[in-house]
Amino acid sequence: MKSNTIDPTSFDTDHPLAAAMRSVSRYWFLSYSKLMSMEWEWSTAIPYGATDGRRLLLNKEGIAKLCRQPNASGLIAFLLVHEALHALLGHGWRLNKLKDSTLANIAADYVINAMIAMRNRELKREVFPFIEGVLLDEALSGDKSAEQLYRELTKPQPPAPQPEINPNPEPQPQDSNDQQDNDESDSDGDAPCDGDNDDDSDTDRGPTPSDSADGGDGDADPDGGADGPDQDGGDSDDDDLSDFVGTGSPDNIEPEAEDGETQAEAIDKIEEDNDRILIADEIDRRQQASGGSTGQRVGSQRSYGSTLGWPDLLREWLTNRSRCGWDAPFNAPVYSTTGVVGAGRRNKKAGEIVLVLDTSGSIGQRTYDRFLQEAQCILDELKPERLHLLSVSHVVADVVSLETGDTVPAELKGGGGTAFKPAFDWVRDNVDDMDVMVYLTDGWSYDLASLPQVEFPLLWLTTQRSVADFKVGTALAISEL
Repeated sequence: MKSNTIDPTSFDTDHPLAAAMRSVSRYWFLSYSKLMSMEWEWSTAIPYGATDGRRLLLNKEGIAKLCRQPNASGLIAFLLVHEALHALLGHGWRLNKLKDSTLANIAADYVINAMIAMRNRELKREVFPFIEGVLLDEALSGDKSAEQLYRELTKPQPPAPQPEINPNPEPQPQDSNDQQDNDESDSDGDAPCDGDNDDDSDTDRGPTPSDSADGGDGDADPDGGADGPDQDGGDSDDDDLSDFVGTGSPDNIEPEAEDGETQAEAIDKIEEDNDRILIADEIDRRQQASGGSTGQRVGSQRSYGSTLGWPDLLREWLTNRSRCGWDAPFNAPVYSTTGVVGAGRRNKKAGEIVLVLDTSGSIGQRTYDRFLQEAQCILDELKPERLHLLSVSHVVADVVSLETGDTVPAELKGGGGTAFKPAFDWVRDNVDDMDVMVYLTDGWSYDLASLPQVEFPLLWLTTQRSVADFKVGTALAISEL
């Protein structure tokens, strides 16, 4: 292990960074999944944190400085989710294509911070707190990508409208008191300033820009009580977070190729990891039938947008729940996408997979056909010991059992009413090495509430009924093709 490598699980439970990770895990698992999929390293090249999509860089001094703040774990949680979102959106290489890197980072920060603000609203509490100076203007960022906002920020701004000038102005009567006031001080700020701050009338104006730049008016407490940062390195420097992430401070790095790969290959690997994480998040949100829209906004920034179809979600769910997803003592991709820490199982081959199709007439033909097409992909890619296709209405109308190399039929026998229990009875009586089961249905059956719990992963693809009605297994709401 390199000397600068960080183990994110090695911090004491009461350390602010450990507390921050618990908050991220509990309140934004999408970001947590990405954080756990990256390599963490200490770096002095950045003030607090940065990412290239593959690595999370943290400054040890910066983290120590945040630990001395009143809300240390909250600020570190903001830092972590901010960098996780940059990594998920690939800003490290996307922004590199833009001419003005500083403005590109500013645009990306506006986009990311708007997502974090949205997540806080979804949670109805400020889990990820904003400090003064963080770039947040949700009217400006909207749902734009960093590139779209960058182009908007680089457009020439129209000149400010000038007041119309009357070529023949009429002289206005002037009160003598007004003249006296104008001689002493122009209330609109147009009178020349002589820099004399000794007059009592200046005390209500607050500090001038030069005052702020100098750290006050020279009367600051020598022990560090001044409002600005202590130029002598006193304790007040801990209060200066002006270069914190989200303020436009550079924190996006272009990924570097590792030995034996090109940069394009490195980017492709990061993109594949990001896609898996975002697909898993989409599955979780659809299983919850709500789950907030922040993850959807993150997903819409990527190439596949928010139009991810149920076949993609089904394939990912099966890959992670079937036996081939648990074939190592610790499977990092599975952990990053599902949060499951899985021990090794007896082989790398999937067990028996059961796919059930509701053929009572409630499923449209295109969805029916696509389900059978996906069955072929599952057979070819997962290579289960057996793939059982069941056509079920109020009875098991047809059963086709296949092995690797077989061809899935174009249709199954079916027709009749709807009942779920016959499929589960068939599995109990005929499958010895059950791995996973998927049931495509509209969800309307009289016996749904009476189904017993099962010991294997079960996924319902429901086209009509709410996922909340499914008490056995997990349900994913889908739209018919």
